[in-house]
Amino acid sequence: MKKYNIILILLTIVHGYNIAQPLQYNGSNVDTIIVKSTYYVPHVQKGLAQKEDIYTLYYDSDADDFIVKSRIKTERYNGKEVDTMIMKSTYFTPKEAPFHKEDIYTFRFDFEVKDYIIKNYIKTKQWNEKEQIIIDSLHNAKEKIQNILSAIEQTYKLVNLSDFDINENNIDSLIDSAFLLWDEEYRSHKCYKDIQKCKNIDEFKRFLTEQYSENQVKISSISTGSGKMFSICIKTSLNTYYIYGDIIYKSNQPWRISDYNPFETIKSDSNFRYNVINFDINNSLLEILPNNFYNIVDLTILGMIQDYIEWGCTGGRGAGPLCGKEARIK
Repeated sequence: MKKYNIILILLTIVHGYNIAQPLQYNGSNVDTIIVKSTYYVPHVQKGLAQKEDIYTLYYDSDADDFIVKSRIKTERYNGKEVDTMIMKSTYFTPKEAPFHKEDIYTFRFDFEVKDYIIKNYIKTKQWNEKEQIIIDSLHNAKEKIQNILSAIEQTYKLVNLSDFDINENNIDSLIDSAFLLWDEEYRSHKCYKDIQKCKNIDEFKRFLTEQYSENQVKISSISTGSGKMFSICIKTSLNTYYIYGDIIYKSNQPWRISDYNPFETIKSDSNFRYNVINFDINNSLLEILPNNFYNIVDLTILGMIQDYIEWGCTGGRGAGPLCGKEARIK
């Protein structure tokens, strides 16, 4: 990761004209000054995530001074301006039974207002019945979208207990709340009868260390079948990129970066790029998504605690459906 500040000076040579004189640099008149501040990250495999401010001044001979021509703040991904961002929360099934339920939240950049505006918010109910929700403009949308992009750029962020409001005094109640999110049939399953053993802050620390280690970033795998998943679609002038959570884990961590649409048939991981473990992605999505967004609880601390419960009830062998049963939310 590197930051650069750049000053570009455009020079002109004027002969025989009696006009006000601009400043000079290296013996030539300064016509334009462009100041850039750039942040970019060379990714693990390919691509360049970048944010940039550009401030342009040009010399006005009538005013005999430099005036501001433009200031451009661009939100970029892979070196290209982000035109559109689509956030989805989806429950889907394989192609043989393509019923799915999802909420879709779409932003596009509006050059007139110089900010991202809400294009649409669509809730899809059973049997693909769709409802469009009217939402007023979102305050600081550009800043919130940049927070998402910045979190994606950081491939791995160490997960510490101090990052979450979890301690010896509240871990019991948080586990109880997360456990109650499953339906009664799943809660009564024998694998969860000994849930009390999860109410241990030292075990929770061990879970954070093992489940969110940097080694998890290196795992390249594809999850298929039925499940619930959050996804982010980033559209630039050049390409479309997909960031999606693993359906095995409630918290969606690790997130996967890819060039393919995860809702289409997946035959290989040839377009898979890398994983990202960073709960700032979850937090930045919570800042921008409506409170009633489908399955939004999975992005909260309760989603991670559900992963911890399953991890603890399998003796630390990992999260996911237990004993051949699939977890269901009430």
